[in-house]
Amino acid sequence: MAAYDTVASAYSRVFGDISLRCFEWPWLKKLILDRSPHSLLDLGCGNGYLVKALKTMVPDLYAVEPSATMFRIAQEQIGESAVLYQASAEKLPFTNDFFDMIVSLLSFRYMNWETSLSEIQRVLKPEGTLILIDLFNARFNPFKLGKYVLTWAKVRLQYADNKEYRRKLLELSHNKDWQKLTKEYPKRELKDAKQAVQEWFLVKKEKLLCQSIRGKTVGLVCKKQ
Repeated sequence: MAAYDTVASAYSRVFGDISLRCFEWPWLKKLILDRSPHSLLDLGCGNGYLVKALKTMVPDLYAVEPSATMFRIAQEQIGESAVLYQASAEKLPFTNDFFDMIVSLLSFRYMNWETSLSEIQRVLKPEGTLILIDLFNARFNPFKLGKYVLTWAKVRLQYADNKEYRRKLLELSHNKDWQKLTKEYPKRELKDAKQAVQEWFLVKKEKLLCQSIRGKTVGLVCKKQ
């Protein structure tokens, strides 16, 4: 996504290690280890931090990133760990039925869903798996009070353990280009995302990974139909 060109360096200074994604990464890692895909595509790989973590877990790793600036950063970080293309989810440079698994980690809300899902479905093998993790709108739900508390506590513990990460994250939040990006590409509705996905895939699992008053991170495990 070209919009990330202006914030690529600032973003990469904050998120250099996938373990900082303390809600998403443990769940995603277990899914990948349990399924042992031979080929995997990181869809919208950003600075390449997921690929770096997967290089000993998946034999054939591929990644695409549409932002030119982020693509150059990913090239430096990934090296020979994966085959990297500057390309978008809406036009993937792969043949039909190519991948065992495709992962979209916090990139789906920036895509044209109809076009990108058609492409994902095309390049996945029959019975292939799409793992989609993203941030969605949320409204206060008293039945989720325990999840609010757990999310708050885990975030506070992470900040206490890694004060440098907290400092860099605050710095990013005050970056005017980052503020503009989040305003132009706000969180979207989970129900809309699921409706779009179900046109092409069977949603096998839905996991609420973290919950705040105004946002929630949800993981979907989907099978090609």
